[in-house]
Amino acid sequence: MSKQQRLEKAARRLALLEDEYRAILVPALRSCAKGYLGLFNQNNYEESLDPYLRRLAARLAAPERADLMKRGAEIESLRAQLVMDSFPLHQRFLAYYAMRGPNMPGETKLAQAFLAELDEKAGEEAGT
Repeated sequence: MSKQQRLEKAARRLALLEDEYRAILVPALRSCAKGYLGLFNQNNYEESLDPYLRRLAARLAAPERADLMKRGAEIESLRAQLVMDSFPLHQRFLAYYAMRGPNMPGETKLAQAFLAELDEKAGEEAGT
């Protein structure tokens, strides 16, 4: 297989992964915006020394979170291989995921803000 064919195959795989990422992220954000918590891991009980809190974290974790992180890492790896910039959607998810602290909005409001940002961006792209 030539280098060109490998790059084309990687580009096809990248497009597929990015579409799958979007297809997972948007419904997960909608669920989170309706009150289903765990997508942004704001309580961060997984690192607790208390075994009860670790079990609680495992039950509360949105199953999509691990999938998004895994796919996001794979997308970033493929983009680096193809000498492309980072995947903006995953970078935004990571930025929202990193928002923690006593004065930060909760997961529901973060999800609503992220959805509004995505809707605004989609509106801009449709207008061009």
